[in-house]
Amino acid sequence: MGNNDAQAAGSTQNAKAMASVLSMALKNGALSYYGSQQANITPLPSSATAFVSQTTMTRAERLDKISNVPTDDPTDDRAQEVTSALATISVVGGCLILQGVGNGLGLEELTPYTSLVLYGIAGLGIVDNFYDAIQTFTGFVVKMNSDRLPDA
Repeated sequence: MGNNDAQAAGSTQNAKAMASVLSMALKNGALSYYGSQQANITPLPSSATAFVSQTTMTRAERLDKISNVPTDDPTDDRAQEVTSALATISVVGGCLILQGVGNGLGLEELTPYTSLVLYGIAGLGIVDNFYDAIQTFTGFVVKMNSDRLPDA
């Protein structure tokens, strides 16, 4: 049962849907897990100057620290990522259609260009997905050969 199912059931007026979601949560142990995590919550003292247990901070300091945590991740731009993915898959689909059907329509002169675009997209995908590994490997190679490289 996913989180969206539970949210949908919690906002519905349908008692059968709510009962179904709760019975599934009970069967798969999600309710037990949720309940077991309540012991890990650090309770805040009622006084602003009292120290929070297991820390050296007062309640006011702890709340100030928590309020400084950013809630919006500036690097999380899912809409742009989805738009880029749709544009890329559209270009790939167009290239594959031109390669598959283009010869029958007399467009065989476009096949090398579509192949070039497909290879370029595949190459960018490989570089994008393995960027950290490539960067670590090149740093290692530079470090191992630092005595042979000229100073910049």
